[in-house]
Amino acid sequence: MRPRTLIRHPALLPLLVFAALAACILGTGIGLYRWQHAQTEDEAQRMLLAVADLKSRQIGDWLFERRADAASLAANRLVDTMIGDWLAGGTPQDARHAQLLARLRSFRDLMGYANVLLTDPQGRIVLAAENWPQDESGWLRERVPPLLAQGRTMVSDLHRLDAADRPLLMEVVTPVLAGGGEAQRVVAGLVLLIDPRSYLYPVVQGWPTASASAEALLVRVEGDDIVYLSPLRHDSAAPLGLRRPLDESGLVAAQAARGLRGITRGHDYHDAPVLAAVRAIEDTPWLLIVQIGAEEVFAPLRRAAWLVGLTLGLLLAAAAAVTSVWLWWLRLRERLHAAGLEAEGMRLRSELEFLSNHANDIILLADDEGHVLRANDRAVEAYGYSHDELTGLSLAALRAQEAPAEAQTLLPGSGTVYETVHRRRDGSCFAVEVSTRSFRVAATRYRQSIIRDISERKVAEALLQRQTQLYALLTATNEAIVRAGDVRALYREVCAAACRSGGFVTAWIGTIGSDGNRIEVAASAGSAEVVAYVDRLGLVLDASRPEGRGPTATAIREGCSMLSNTIGDDSPMAFWRQAAEHFGIGSAACFPLRCAGHTVAGISLYAPVPGYFRDDLLHLLEQLAEDLSHALDRFESTVQRQRAELELRRAAELLEAKVSARTAELNDANRALAQRAAESERRAHEAGQLATLSNRLQLADAPASAYTVLADAMPALFPGCPGAFYRLAGDGALQALAVWGGLAAQATAVASGRCRALQDGELHCHTLAAGTRACAALSTGSTGYV
Repeated sequence: MRPRTLIRHPALLPLLVFAALAACILGTGIGLYRWQHAQTEDEAQRMLLAVADLKSRQIGDWLFERRADAASLAANRLVDTMIGDWLAGGTPQDARHAQLLARLRSFRDLMGYANVLLTDPQGRIVLAAENWPQDESGWLRERVPPLLAQGRTMVSDLHRLDAADRPLLMEVVTPVLAGGGEAQRVVAGLVLLIDPRSYLYPVVQGWPTASASAEALLVRVEGDDIVYLSPLRHDSAAPLGLRRPLDESGLVAAQAARGLRGITRGHDYHDAPVLAAVRAIEDTPWLLIVQIGAEEVFAPLRRAAWLVGLTLGLLLAAAAAVTSVWLWWLRLRERLHAAGLEAEGMRLRSELEFLSNHANDIILLADDEGHVLRANDRAVEAYGYSHDELTGLSLAALRAQEAPAEAQTLLPGSGTVYETVHRRRDGSCFAVEVSTRSFRVAATRYRQSIIRDISERKVAEALLQRQTQLYALLTATNEAIVRAGDVRALYREVCAAACRSGGFVTAWIGTIGSDGNRIEVAASAGSAEVVAYVDRLGLVLDASRPEGRGPTATAIREGCSMLSNTIGDDSPMAFWRQAAEHFGIGSAACFPLRCAGHTVAGISLYAPVPGYFRDDLLHLLEQLAEDLSHALDRFESTVQRQRAELELRRAAELLEAKVSARTAELNDANRALAQRAAESERRAHEAGQLATLSNRLQLADAPASAYTVLADAMPALFPGCPGAFYRLAGDGALQALAVWGGLAAQATAVASGRCRALQDGELHCHTLAAGTRACAALSTGSTGYV
């Protein structure tokens, strides 16, 4: 037998190996080239950045030194004084003129300037280190005053004089000041003329190594153009003579003008591709561009690429030669192997026939179109066809009409396992597991199927699934019993769990109505349509009516479980057969629910398949009903306990109210007794005091002594009440004989006609609250008196 490999065609492996080798060789070469390209470009970029940084520092330092030169010359107080005095004197040709001229020339020669000029604030030349014609100084009158107005040393930009052939110049302008404080003013300007060819251009054009294309250049933006300020290596245009548009695509100078700094790629002023580094010169509008031609940078790399390409070509040629030898050897082996292939096929057919006829599973051998070529004895027994009838029969004819189609396309050597339903000759169906595989013998493809009857396994799986669902329902029911706060909530949760966890089409709980005959739906679950149908059932307990002979009514009426494992004409569900078929109900059952030993309700469960309620499942559903019954007993106990607690609370409240009322009565009586006791004690005290007063008055030997006794005793008898004892004198006036409580004796003598008691001849009492008539003898501020 030929060994089985993942690669079906023998020549494919060498070709795949050659392709892999070629891919590795080419990938290695391309990766090496890209790596070397990146290294070369990175090295060139580092070099450009280093040169750009060096030149930008050199130019910045040079500009700083020029400003410092002008500032140092202008800051010399001796020179400032001499210039101010000389200008104030009308610039005479005297010794000061000679000294200033000598100093300007010395400064020019020492520092290397093209010329040193002294101008007035309007830019007119008053003194020059080297003769400078006045008619060529018009540009000074335009440029110097604005620079002097800045009040500090300023450096102008590169510019050319009137004629195009005149050299480029730069000026360093610094003010000469006179006076001090707020009176300080500009009296002149020192102008240092710089020829950029002396230092600036050599610094810009210099390059640290030999190069055919590398150069550095200065540019600036003028309007919509870029102006090249320094001499160009590859163009004969003079400085300031070459302009390019600012919006030119790919131009390195245009990229720099638009804000790019650092490394970039593009083309230069003569449209050659370059690598460039860009730096801005501080405090100037200049942009420094350091560039080198891409052709020069990558020329060594291209030479190396040719060598690498040649090496890769040689390696590919060697791999192709080895692959050719390998293919020749494989073809030779294939021809040798084909010689024994037919004998091996005959042996395989003999072995397959022996194994098939003695196997316990159904074995079918079919051609590539799915027609049966051979079938073992177990196939004849299972399907009911003879060997001759099975031969030539299509595999699709053995499949039940409602079963899914099996795989029709299988690659040689591939297989699949699936479950479906097959049909016997008599039309009955049975579940099967099919393991089919495609294979090739010589040039012919076959399909072998090993088919196992799994009907018993399917029944066991369905039973296990039902048991799992019912255990889940029991768990959910117990959780609902713990959580539910009342019976209605418990019923709703149990019905919902029966559909959700138990897999029932619908579940509902019916209770006995108030009339003792009608069955009312307390809770239901399922689809909206089936719930609406349950609400309209109208079941009764009267067995003489069809609505009273179903499982629900019978279970509640007789207090026992009722089953209907079929929905046929002879089943308890026959009256509702049409609705059951519509809703996909295959079997139904009802289990009574008891409270305090009496049947009060029933839970009805409708399953989707016939024969659902087997004996090995009933104990779980009866356990469910028993748990619900215990829950109903608990709810009833809770209701009775709450009712007893309510009655006890009412009795306690009534007793508490009576005790509170009796306690209030006792408290009122106690307060009255206390007031009476206090009054009796006060009166006894007063009686004692009166007896004492009587004894003392009897012992008095004179009226004056009696008046004194009386005045001493009255404050005790009437505490807090001042008073007086009056006598009617011969002139008809009342005279106080004794006073007490702080009453002034001299304020008590009044006419008798003003005393209300003497007018009426009886006791007179007055209080403001009572509204009685007041005595005129006393002040209106008295609140009361006797």
